[in-house]
Amino acid sequence: VTYYQDYTLRLVRRLTLRELSLSLDGVSLPLTDAGGTALSFQRDVTQYYTRVVNSTRALTLSGVLRSDLTAGNPNSGGYTVAVNGASYDALRDITFPLEPTLAEETLRLTVCHTDAAAVSTDYTIVIRKTAPTYLTVRTTPADATVFVVSELTGRAVTRAEDGHFPLTPGEGYRLNVTAPGYVGTQQTGFTAPEADTSL
Repeated sequence: VTYYQDYTLRLVRRLTLRELSLSLDGVSLPLTDAGGTALSFQRDVTQYYTRVVNSTRALTLSGVLRSDLTAGNPNSGGYTVAVNGASYDALRDITFPLEPTLAEETLRLTVCHTDAAAVSTDYTIVIRKTAPTYLTVRTTPADATVFVVSELTGRAVTRAEDGHFPLTPGEGYRLNVTAPGYVGTQQTGFTAPEADTSL
């Protein structure tokens, strides 16, 4: 007598993203873990953090799905992503407003598919906000021109009306000082402290 055993193998699609990024004014924001250690996006890591100044009004979200709809390929496409409840067929430069009065906000992304048997994946990006600290730069001569540039974004910091420079705590900056008749000087690797300071 010959006995047979039948096995049924059920394969389901686990839905993930290929890429995910967050930017401010066209400049990518670093993603970190809860302790502040820098992370690059990985499909199996589902929680990220970033930090912005509390006056930030909006951020831009971008991402790449695992498969876009391709003509002639019946297995392609079908993906959608729900971001804080709103559904998107693609994640291309989606702007999300922020509420400046909140100390922290969260973007929640759920990757979905038309295949009802597929297993969705939830990603979260926690946006931590911080009040700026102010840098006072004292120079000789007093009317020297000072430029403070973010090493993260490459953009110059706009000086406040009172002459101070608003900086993001923990972020790196480059300082350039020039004046007619003097040799210009530069300081790199200046990390903004948690409290107001002067140089």
